[in-house]
Amino acid sequence: MIENSFDIPIDVALLPYKIVKAGHLNCIYEAGNLRYIKCGDTEIVRMIYGAVRNENWETIAPEITEEIIEAEEDNFCISYTALYNTAEIKYTAKFIIEGKADSSISVIMKGLALSDFKKNRIGLCVLHPLIENKGKELQIVKPAGDRHTAVFPELIAPHQPFKEIQQMQWQPATTLYARIRFSGDIFETEDQRNWSDSSFKTYSTPLYLPFPALVKAGETMEQRIVLTVTGNINQPAEKLQQKKILAGKAASSKMGYCMPDGQTMLTDEQVKFFKENRFHHYRVEIYLYKNYWQQQLQNAVTDAIKLNTKLELILFFENKYDEQLQLFLQQIKSSTQYIYAVLLLDRKQVVTPPELMQKGYTLIKAAWPFIKVGYGTDAYFAALNRNPPGSLPHNFVSFSLMPQAHASDTRTILENLESLPDIIQTIQSFTQKDIHISPVSIGRRINPDAVAEEDYLVADTDPRTGTAFAAAWKLFCTQGLEKAASITFF
Repeated sequence: MIENSFDIPIDVALLPYKIVKAGHLNCIYEAGNLRYIKCGDTEIVRMIYGAVRNENWETIAPEITEEIIEAEEDNFCISYTALYNTAEIKYTAKFIIEGKADSSISVIMKGLALSDFKKNRIGLCVLHPLIENKGKELQIVKPAGDRHTAVFPELIAPHQPFKEIQQMQWQPATTLYARIRFSGDIFETEDQRNWSDSSFKTYSTPLYLPFPALVKAGETMEQRIVLTVTGNINQPAEKLQQKKILAGKAASSKMGYCMPDGQTMLTDEQVKFFKENRFHHYRVEIYLYKNYWQQQLQNAVTDAIKLNTKLELILFFENKYDEQLQLFLQQIKSSTQYIYAVLLLDRKQVVTPPELMQKGYTLIKAAWPFIKVGYGTDAYFAALNRNPPGSLPHNFVSFSLMPQAHASDTRTILENLESLPDIIQTIQSFTQKDIHISPVSIGRRINPDAVAEEDYLVADTDPRTGTAFAAAWKLFCTQGLEKAASITFF
């Protein structure tokens, strides 16, 4: 999977890469990472890379220096130094990546802290592709030597499916065997589809250890990953589900748009633009704990009238649910005909609190049964998957979607389209109610893991916004999410 693996226009820059080989394995080296490690047409590993993540779970992009690439017909050796340099973090790491003629690849990361800082994770990561692995068994060896059989989950696992990993072995194809050995820390695996990534990820340090953790200047680390592939490596590739994302029929979901970031009302030019593009609803966030929320709501109703559409209201409460609900119900008495749905959220909790859901649903449905009342999160699907609604009353569940939770390069954004049908299927395993995805954005809108409130909103505009690539990505999102009742774009 390189440029031509998706039927989608690429009018944005892709990072340069080099194809390298290790025996019967071939892969690409790109910006310090190994991607698409394959034996023939069978993908063994999606990516191996090093990561430094700060206390807000932001991945720090390194500056690569002293890069040396030596590649032969069946082996290669790559070395470089990565400098992770932000206002808070000063860290350097030496990487040595070696591919041998016996179809093995080793990656070594040696890190050195140049300052004191807080980190959530530092170390090597392995991404495992979905199609080749979902539902397949693997053998796990723990650091103490214990062995057990596990299975790559079909539905999205809310929590880590594999823990305490020193070695994992599996069969990517019928007579093909892959083994990865890990050293330098305790590794575990998470299901990255929770964040709309199309992979399982094996990483360190385990999440049961406290984070963020203080790193002191002068502190060192060393990790090593060794991948070995054996078996009938010349066998024809198995027929796997097609990875290409092909144009198909348009989804039947109700489409909506968000109020532009930082605005309180639409301009005349924006009203004209929206009216020229058919859509079902208009998403507006209302902060019921702030003094100006009544004006926010009135502005939203005014915009809905201008647009000849209905509102999807995202209601943020704080503590005083009874008081804020009563004030909200009083305020909307004269404008309920413009309201399509409301999502009930507490600004300090990752999903709708049970008390708020019970009270809000009961009061709103008693007064206006045609208004849909939802349970969910303004954050990633992970929050909903880990906190399903259970027996709480609700008309729909909701979460937001953004393909850059872990990486922002164009290839990753393309890859992550593959995870969307699995998200829908997993939701349907715990509720039969409607699914609202609100909002969908190609760029980072919020950081739900931010420690400080001022870091929650992300002001950056993705440079790919407005490109043909972004327009096609949006189309393929609607197709991957075609079983959702409602999709709102940011």
